[in-house]
Amino acid sequence: MNILLPIIRETLQTMPLLKRKGDCYITPHENWMPTGTGQPCIGIKYMGGQRSELSCGVIELAPTIALVGFVRMTADGEAAICGDAGLSILLDAASERLLAAWTQIDGCQGLEIGPDGPTDLYVSENSLGLVKLVRTINITMQR
Repeated sequence: MNILLPIIRETLQTMPLLKRKGDCYITPHENWMPTGTGQPCIGIKYMGGQRSELSCGVIELAPTIALVGFVRMTADGEAAICGDAGLSILLDAASERLLAAWTQIDGCQGLEIGPDGPTDLYVSENSLGLVKLVRTINITMQR
């Protein structure tokens, strides 16, 4: 994970929807974001995975990664989910970028977009209302 997570972060940091590189970060918990992070933002969280030994000393890794998207809550709530800068657009753009780049990740055999969790209202420490959506990414790697 010490190689994979930074590669995913670097791939997503250049998305036009993100205002700054720091708005895409690696996180230990889906509700944690670094101080000073703006919205929209994407946290990258390792969710665990499987490890198998194949023939000839090859190890297959199957990690699951969560993309945790946050946008500011809107007055009607709808725009935060379905608007031009909403969660759907943000995570779809991130997924497309990863699908286009997975062949460039050393040892990566496949990348599959997994299910989304439900949207959730989150209130930050400074009382900012945010809407959160978690999308899973399943990766297969060999080393």
